[in-house]
Amino acid sequence: RNLFSSYINISNRIFRTTTDKLMEKGSFNFLRNDLRKTTSPFTASSYLAIIFFSSLLSIPLAVVALVLMLLFGAGLLWSVVVFILVPIITFVFFIMYPSMQRKSLAREIEQELPFLTIYMSAISTSGIEPSKIFNVLSASKDYPTTQREIKKLTNYINFYGYDIVTALKTIAKNCPSEKLGQ
Repeated sequence: RNLFSSYINISNRIFRTTTDKLMEKGSFNFLRNDLRKTTSPFTASSYLAIIFFSSLLSIPLAVVALVLMLLFGAGLLWSVVVFILVPIITFVFFIMYPSMQRKSLAREIEQELPFLTIYMSAISTSGIEPSKIFNVLSASKDYPTTQREIKKLTNYINFYGYDIVTALKTIAKNCPSEKLGQ
């Protein structure tokens, strides 16, 4: 087992009951949505457990920073402020990371979108049926960020048996880019 999976398991063992309850109450729903849109391998509850565990582990780092600041004469007030801020910054960073990742994916998709649209238009003039156009696009390596979303679409159609309209609606709801989702 690798270190990362052990870290996740420990996080879940310590905090999963608490995070499950928080998610059931609807707390952190934004986190669930952002994780879904980035195709994260984590459930929202598990990711929240990782956040809590990481914030807890940042406390010893904050203690070290406190001691070093006091030893080097930074003053008690600044030392205490840093001690308090380290776990808070850790928590805030982990909370904001999925949103930052979703926005980054949206930007990348939106950069590819004009070229993808032209490519789709060119393919469609050959008379190929719409669902097959998406199969061609999912095989193309020219649009790597958008390709992930198109592969999801083709999976819904080819493996789950969705019709193209239902698959498009499902993908649009969970797409990082609102423009592609339209």
